[in-house]
Amino acid sequence: VHWRRGVYMPRSAVSPARSRSPAAGKSPARSKSPARSKSPARPATPAKSEKKADGEKKADEPAAADSVEPSGAKAAAKTTSAAGKSPKAEKPLKPAAPKPAKSANIVFVLSALAVLVALAWVVLVPAGGKAKKPKAIKAPFASEKAFDGQKVRAKGFQGSHVISFTDKSCPHCVEATEALDGLEAKLKAQATKLAGKLKVAQVDCSKHADVCTEFGVAGDSEDASGYPMLLWFRAGELQGAYDGERTTQGLEEWAITKEEEGSLTQ
Repeated sequence: VHWRRGVYMPRSAVSPARSRSPAAGKSPARSKSPARSKSPARPATPAKSEKKADGEKKADEPAAADSVEPSGAKAAAKTTSAAGKSPKAEKPLKPAAPKPAKSANIVFVLSALAVLVALAWVVLVPAGGKAKKPKAIKAPFASEKAFDGQKVRAKGFQGSHVISFTDKSCPHCVEATEALDGLEAKLKAQATKLAGKLKVAQVDCSKHADVCTEFGVAGDSEDASGYPMLLWFRAGELQGAYDGERTTQGLEEWAITKEEEGSLTQ
């Protein structure tokens, strides 16, 4: 039985068009139209897909940029703009240490020389600020104590003495004094084979007038020889006057000749 407008009607009388539809008895007008149903998702446009691909590429670029070592400030700036991130502060590369120049050895040698000069200055210069002059070697002076009459107190020395009798007021005595000083320096340095066989000395007649008078060099006698006078003694005994050149070389050659003759020593 079907109710319709207040009248009960059998089911057979209901028209097929008004039979219950799959929409549970609802009228077709009230059913959802296909236009209102949700449309399927539109496929992505090529422009969007390209943008997405570009975004993926840009996202991958920082990793690639980090793997590549920047060649300079420009390369670092390009990597930063492509990645869209602020670059990390990088420490500046230290320049390679320069190789030592060849002149380093010269500088070292000059520095060593400067140190040696400074040390020598400290040693040689006293507190007064003046450098010490090397002491000049001079022939020793003899006094009355060195003589016994006209003999030289040799004290066992069997060699020869050459003694110069001079005076400070005598201008010609300077040459004889310099010759004796030069030979004395050679004898002390043993720079001649005469060392140990010959000795030299000088007598200042202005201080020891009695000695000079004894040997006839000075005095009121007409036989006085005058200054300078060089006398030769062997084993303390007077042998005579020196008759060679008044130079260091002349004295040395004269003594060598005496040695060759066998008369330099006793």
